[in-house]
Amino acid sequence: MPQSVSGCRPVCINFSNIPYDTLSHWKWDFGDGDVSTNQTTNHCYNKSGNYTISFSYTTTLGCIETVGSNNIVTLFPSPLAAFNASVFQTDIFNTEINFFNGSTGYNTSQWFFGDTTRSNLQNPSHNYAAIGTYPVMLLVQNQHGCTDTVIHEIIIKDVFTFYAPSVFTPNGDGLNEEFLPMGTGWDNTSFKMQVFDRWGNLILSTTNPAQGWDGKVKGELAHEDTYVWKVDLKDVFNTFHSYSGITSLIK
Repeated sequence: MPQSVSGCRPVCINFSNIPYDTLSHWKWDFGDGDVSTNQTTNHCYNKSGNYTISFSYTTTLGCIETVGSNNIVTLFPSPLAAFNASVFQTDIFNTEINFFNGSTGYNTSQWFFGDTTRSNLQNPSHNYAAIGTYPVMLLVQNQHGCTDTVIHEIIIKDVFTFYAPSVFTPNGDGLNEEFLPMGTGWDNTSFKMQVFDRWGNLILSTTNPAQGWDGKVKGELAHEDTYVWKVDLKDVFNTFHSYSGITSLIK
């Protein structure tokens, strides 16, 4: 018979050192409802408890015998990992998420938030810094060293916003020096901006969303006045947007 073993699931045992050439019939009873008549076999236990293994055989001389050993396999109970979150999908402006440990049969836990950070708190909070899909894993362990894990995805979505300043002051003080629309959730490859004076003359045309108007016309600072702008772009959800308005240049 194999030596006694114990551990966390699965516990597996090989049965291969029996001199079958002296036997005519044989059967292993693994104590968990499974049996085998194979000469070489392997059996794994996945449910916690104590198991008795018995071996019944008939020799080539007709002798019938059964040998066994009590509690030769002990399988420790495993914890069950489970968790919930305040939200599983949110946007980039609401990224603080509370996690709630619903596991059972454990005494330590460790969280992996999917963005290289982790926590050993039972019910942590976490703030995500960027849009994306994050596989959050909770690992729990009990006093026997048995573990279990569960993974759920947290999705941080982008949000489309658009803002254009109504006034800018290109006076060299380093503040509000250019007219530059800002926002989030843009498809930058679709961006186009035009700026006109009050008579409709084109001052600036650009497809670079990082390029603003510095208040100059042909290298010279323009007069204080009101200027017209127009912006066309798509968002990351492939919806087209067109905006227009006025901005005041103040020196």
